[in-house]
Amino acid sequence: MQVHETAVLLADISDSMSLYARVGDEKAARCIVESLNGLEQLAAAVGGTRLRSRGDDLLCVFADCPAAFRAACDMLNDAEGFGVSIHGALNFGEVATTGGDIFGDVLNTAARLAAKANPGEFLVTEAVVDRLAAGDQRTLLPLDRLSLRGKSLPTTVFTLQPAGEDLNTRITMLGFHEDSYGFVGGPTSSLLRLHMQYRDCTVTCCDGQTATIGRAPACDIQIPRPWVSRRHAVVSFSDGRARLRDRSASGTYVDMPGQHQPMLVRRETVVLPKQGVISPALVANTIDAEPVRFELIEDPE
Repeated sequence: MQVHETAVLLADISDSMSLYARVGDEKAARCIVESLNGLEQLAAAVGGTRLRSRGDDLLCVFADCPAAFRAACDMLNDAEGFGVSIHGALNFGEVATTGGDIFGDVLNTAARLAAKANPGEFLVTEAVVDRLAAGDQRTLLPLDRLSLRGKSLPTTVFTLQPAGEDLNTRITMLGFHEDSYGFVGGPTSSLLRLHMQYRDCTVTCCDGQTATIGRAPACDIQIPRPWVSRRHAVVSFSDGRARLRDRSASGTYVDMPGQHQPMLVRRETVVLPKQGVISPALVANTIDAEPVRFELIEDPE
């Protein structure tokens, strides 16, 4: 058993279950194997080593974070050429190695982050970001400090998406030291407000305020539909960032500019981007959906 530092990349084929149902076991298995082999070649091209593949995921290690980051970028940009969508995670730190495999908290954290990633997205830890050049750091969007099962402290997480995605929704007011990550500074949090619009109902939250969304008449945004829980979700705004906490039985969809698919939030708390759509229980573009549009706006000086 040896202990050393390494960058860990875990990539996973998104929604492989529907692929098997759509094209059958043989074609789906062939597509997944070919895709994983292609992803392995992308990793090997920048110095990565494939450790194992279980089902529809791929585990690779790299000597340094820039190489792992480049492999993740190449994977996201080339995945469509393999006929699949992927998601995954990057982490860095000490791992225990034996018998050609690795063990430890760094791998466990990467696995839990990969499970939370949306299709077409890698979640990247702060340990990786700290070791990237400023130009690479600018391609990342800060999310939040996520609570992961088995970890006593939250994990600071960034999102990596394919090249060409709209990065104008970058969240700059998350309490991170923006200069250290090369982000363009924005207005101070005291000048920001959260504006939400549902039909003819408008709700604005200033710093330290919250708003409820649900079926109950007492909610700030009342949506009297049977599929909406009485107290479906709570939106809070503080220190320049807006958070959505889902409290429902059916979940809440969040549409963000530049995302191919809406994010389903279920009994979790997520940080909202600069603008987007909140849709209780149903995807926003479905016929019965009741979308709530939101935007962080700057007060005039």
